Amino acid sequence: MKHAFLVLSFLLASSLLIAQESTETAKQKEIGIVFSSLDNFGFLYNTGTEKALWRFGASNLSLQNQAEEQTNIYKNTGNSFGISLRIGREYRKPLTDKMILRYGADVVAGYTHSKYENTVPNQSYNDITNEQSTVSVGANFVFGFNYLIGSRWQAGLELLPGLHYNSTDTKSTRYTITGDEVTKSKISGLNFNISNNSVMLSLAYRLK
Repeated sequence: MKHAFLVLSFLLASSLLIAQESTETAKQKEIGIVFSSLDNFGFLYNTGTEKALWRFGASNLSLQNQAEEQTNIYKNTGNSFGISLRIGREYRKPLTDKMILRYGADVVAGYTHSKYENTVPNQSYNDITNEQSTVSVGANFVFGFNYLIGSRWQAGLELLPGLHYNSTDTKSTRYTITGDEVTKSKISGLNFNISNNSVMLSLAYRLK
C-alpha cells in the first residue's frame, strides 16, 4: 500500500505540472525515444521554449514472462515488470549552430516487481515462491548536449547523476508438509548513483 501511495503521488504531481503547462504558451514540443542500453529504453516528451522546457519521460520499461520445464522433474515460471517516471526542468544554451548545451534537474520515481515459482510435480511440499518489489524515488541532475540534425531532428547525450531513496521488499515461501515457511526481508537506503545507466542517449523530433 505504501509503495502504491508513493507512485500515485508522483503521478498526481505530474498531472498538476501538465495542467500548469497547458495554460502557458508552448512554443516548442518534442517527442522521442531514450535509451542507456539495449534493455533500458523509454520515451520523452518536452514542452516549452527554445531556452527552457518541461521534461516528461518514462524509462526502464520492462515486462517479462518465462517458463522452464523438465517433465516430471521440475517446472520454473516467473514474471517481472518495471517502470520509471520523471518530471523535470531543462535549460538550453546554443554553443554553435548545431550544438546545444543542456542542464537542469528531474524528479524521478520507479517501481519494479518480480515473482518466480519453482515446483516439483507430485511433490507440492518442495515448491518455492520468491517475490521482490522495489520502489525508488529521488532526483537527478541533468547535464548534456543536443546535436541538431536538419530542422526538426536532434540527437542527445546527457549525464544523470542522482540521489535516490530505494526500498526493496523480499518474500520467500517454501511449501512443506507441516505448513508454509515464509521468510521476509526489507532493505532500504539513500544513495548517490552514477553508473553506466546514468548516461542517457536520445533521439527527438520537434513537433512545433
